[in-house]
Amino acid sequence: LRVQGSEYMVYKNVYVVAFGKAVLGMARAVEDVLGHNIIRGVASIPCGLQDAI
Repeated sequence: LRVQGSEYMVYKNVYVVAFGKAVLGMARAVEDVLGHNIIRGVASIPCGLQDAI
C-alpha cells in the first residue's frame, strides 16, 4: 500500500471506516486496492445520498 510516497506492507486484516460525501467512491477505491484483506467495514453517508446507491 502506498500513501503519499510511503509504502506500507499489509499483512493482516483490514477494517474500513468511511464517512462523508465522497464515501461511496472512496470506499470502492479502498476495496479495489485492499479487497482481499478487508474483513469488515462500515460506511456512514449523508441523508439523501442513499437514493444514489
